[in-house]
Amino acid sequence: MSRPSVSLAIASSNPMKLAEFYSLILEAKILNGSSNSHFLITYSDSLMIEIYKGRIFLKRFRQGRTIAPCFEKQSSLDPLEELRLWCAKIIGFGAKIIECEKSFSFGAEAWLEDPDGNAFIILIRNK
Repeated sequence: MSRPSVSLAIASSNPMKLAEFYSLILEAKILNGSSNSHFLITYSDSLMIEIYKGRIFLKRFRQGRTIAPCFEKQSSLDPLEELRLWCAKIIGFGAKIIECEKSFSFGAEAWLEDPDGNAFIILIRNK
């Protein structure tokens, strides 16, 4: 499995409008993501902002969680199984599961909390 990368995931009721906002601030291009409501803004090699509206994000949006770091790895075999293994390792460091592992067309993801209660996402992208 690859080494994790990190992006900032932002939930939005209007992802395109928010993507335009951040692209203007960062003077960066908007790239299409994995669906028509998923947009990427890459700022240098060290920061990527992902803005989208999806089932999980809408649920978090209603709960007041609209922004979270997203730690991502590329799948080498089975994204859901790799995610379960990674999740177990992170839980061993003191994290708690907010929302269990789920499989999607783009890969598999889970929501967790760090020991201070801050939400974050772990994602295994399909190869």
